[in-house]
Amino acid sequence: MLYEIGYAVPDLIADYAADFLALLGSRDNRMVWGGMTALGVIADR
Repeated sequence: MLYEIGYAVPDLIADYAADFLALLGSRDNRMVWGGMTALGVIADR
């Protein structure tokens, strides 16, 4: 859900990049997908 906020205002989630990066090691594919999406939103800003 945070990546949806990031679409509107990426600066609001940019400080959490390390947390999103940590999600990439999750066994839950939804968490991995959400982390990758959030990192992509941050990278595009």
